[in-house]
Amino acid sequence: MAETRRQAISRARAWLGTAVLLFVVGAAAKAATMPALQLTPGDGWHEAMVVVSDLDNTRRFLIAVAGWIAYREGPVTEAHLAYFGLDRPGASGRYALMRSPDSPRGWVRLIEYRGLPSRMIRAHAQPWD
Repeated sequence: MAETRRQAISRARAWLGTAVLLFVVGAAAKAATMPALQLTPGDGWHEAMVVVSDLDNTRRFLIAVAGWIAYREGPVTEAHLAYFGLDRPGASGRYALMRSPDSPRGWVRLIEYRGLPSRMIRAHAQPWD
């Protein structure tokens, strides 16, 4: 049976929640070496970074299913690679900053790295894998 748009949106929101949780857990170790953030109560979070294996596929998925827009796209800078300890010969990447057209917060920066060792964690060929 074909998936309804409502089911697809629900699945996309569940994926996004999982991605944010994984980002928070993964960033905890890095956060120990960073200066403290100054957050204003009630402002919510602005941006999460999610590494994906196929940027184009994930981008299309968020546009088609969740109605998001690609606010900005481009190559990952050398400073970004250096900050995350990925500045190796041949390493590069590109990103798409995705957001709901109605929200000033809750954006997701999808990043695809190239020229770096990686392993697939789930082989289901889904946009979020």
